[in-house]
Amino acid sequence: MMDHSGFHCFFQSEEPLWVGRGPAQSSCLVGPRDGAFRSDYSANKMILNNITQVTSATNAALKAGLVGAELDAEIRKRTIHGVDLSISLEPLPDPKNRVTLSTTRRDPHGIACPDVYYDVGDYVRKGYEASVAQLKQIAGLFNATELNITTALNANNHIMGGTIMGADPKTSVVDGNCRAHDHANLWIPGGGAMPSASVVNSTLTMAALGIKAADDISRALRA
Repeated sequence: MMDHSGFHCFFQSEEPLWVGRGPAQSSCLVGPRDGAFRSDYSANKMILNNITQVTSATNAALKAGLVGAELDAEIRKRTIHGVDLSISLEPLPDPKNRVTLSTTRRDPHGIACPDVYYDVGDYVRKGYEASVAQLKQIAGLFNATELNITTALNANNHIMGGTIMGADPKTSVVDGNCRAHDHANLWIPGGGAMPSASVVNSTLTMAALGIKAADDISRALRA
């Protein structure tokens, strides 16, 4: 199983940026998505969020004890200078990260419960450290103040793997058309069939796998 572990970076820029007036994400830094470094640590994707800063700016101003005109001025300043980045990290296809059927737990219907094993791994952890160094450089270009880089990795719920595709039933769950090796009338399309991942979102790949499975189902119905 795989997911894009992520974290966030916030700071106040020297120049006003006026974020929050367009799409939720304005652009993405794609340079760190690939390179020789990937033999040592994960790639990253840095998204420039364009969501309004009003809530976080208001909370910070209230926490500072400001009221009246000073409160309004501080909210305005923080709103137009605030920067918010979301960073995603590339996962490895580690066979230890998996879903199995429990041998000790069952649901009320007597069906075995799932046991989930997942660890982001040192590859991703080292990628986090490299990303932090890059973010500090970026913040320096903005002459940033109040730099805050979160330390806990969060899930992005881009669930990939778990029912991976392959030619060998001993090492995979479905074939290249997302059809189960063990059940001829079962297809499991979507991200679960992905045997590996990159640092970018998996939505289009999931959709493509769904279409591929649909074509195979159509052929099976006509056979």
